[in-house]
Amino acid sequence: MHYGSEGYVNVRSSAKVDNENWTTMDFSHNLLTQAESNPVGTILERLKGEDGYYWYRIKLTKPVGGKTEGYVREDAVVVQY
Repeated sequence: MHYGSEGYVNVRSSAKVDNENWTTMDFSHNLLTQAESNPVGTILERLKGEDGYYWYRIKLTKPVGGKTEGYVREDAVVVQY
């Protein structure tokens, strides 16, 4: 799995964009990292989030803060088989 045209992908701890701080447009509450290396990781599972988007649970190519798994939204990545 590779990030899309943005040059990075947000990897989150859960399959949603946490809008806890939406009044300040701070959507980083559940953000693990902005992955800037390709490939980002390998797909473990595809699921539909409560936001209506499909998300991938991935095993990260490079662990972040001791975390080896995270979630990326389907429209932000390119899947290569």
